[in-house]
Amino acid sequence: MKVIVIRHGQTMANIINDEGKALYTGTLNNELTDLTEIGKKQARMLSKDSNIRSIEEVYASNLNRAIQTAELAKPGYEIHIIEELRERSLGIFEGKGKDELINSVEYKKYTVDNDYNKCRNHRKVDIR
Repeated sequence: MKVIVIRHGQTMANIINDEGKALYTGTLNNELTDLTEIGKKQARMLSKDSNIRSIEEVYASNLNRAIQTAELAKPGYEIHIIEELRERSLGIFEGKGKDELINSVEYKKYTVDNDYNKCRNHRKVDIR
């Protein structure tokens, strides 16, 4: 079995981050994280790729950006929604920029305390 993992297309939050704001999105599911027109075009372009055309089963998280990307990359295919494929939640940081959080106790703990942030780069997903 061959597994192909695809990241969603561009969102408004991606644009904001590219401009240097450092916006934390995590599991946000709103207009900031929906695909932009460029993101939709990126997803449609995937449908032309031979690896993508060979996909028989399509899975996505339940976030709009993932579903939109899957639908545009594999039009007409059933999208199996798997909540466990979601981006990790960033809790109280979601929707805020680093500049808003820099002085908060919670943010300092998240970025500095090694015991607290061990999980920041670890994630296990079981998709059977």
